[in-house]
Amino acid sequence: MKLKPSLLAAIIAVSASASAALYYPNGVQTNVPVTTVTGGEWTLVYQGLYSDSAVPISTVFAGVNPGDYLLYAAKPVGATEFTLLAAAPASDVRTHTSQNETTLSNGVEWYYNGGSIGFAAEGDAILQNSADIAASSWAPGSNGHLRLSWHTAVTTGWDNDYDAVPLYLFEGWRAGSTIELNDASNWERYVFVSSSGPGPSPIPEPGSFLALGGLLGIGLLQRGRRKSA
Repeated sequence: MKLKPSLLAAIIAVSASASAALYYPNGVQTNVPVTTVTGGEWTLVYQGLYSDSAVPISTVFAGVNPGDYLLYAAKPVGATEFTLLAAAPASDVRTHTSQNETTLSNGVEWYYNGGSIGFAAEGDAILQNSADIAASSWAPGSNGHLRLSWHTAVTTGWDNDYDAVPLYLFEGWRAGSTIELNDASNWERYVFVSSSGPGPSPIPEPGSFLALGGLLGIGLLQRGRRKSA
């Protein structure tokens, strides 16, 4: 059976839409291949070293809209896996929180203020000083390997104000259990955005199969008509 180019393109489009889905994990994830994110409908909006300082928040979240989804991730430079990552609606990730308070979303405790931004596992308390130092050699806590914390401030002079939204991203302090990364040029941090909502399983749903079958049926019908003409 030989199909018209336009019909073949339509079949490919249906197949692609059926197989594409946003990678949207619930809770904090560890050791995730970079390709899982980059191939999962996420667009990179910020990438920088943990040692980078005084980066405007407007640069970090450039082009991000309230209805989008955000994903934070971190890994050593050159690594093929993210040490840890988490994702949630942008409106929750960027909800202002007071010192040591969090917003629970998608199985993750998020915080966002002029002291630091980051996440912890669901149900875990944070201790901002100014980054989250809980579950480290500095303070007790649980699930240190599931915590990410990046310093922020409200001025380029690194002035903290937990009662205000962050205006600048400063050095990152932790990536899981690895802490005191303020001067680390061998660790990277990432912010990804997606305008797609949590999608279906990559396995095509019945409706997609029906659509594909319908297109194939049209092709067969057209072929039959040409033979009988």
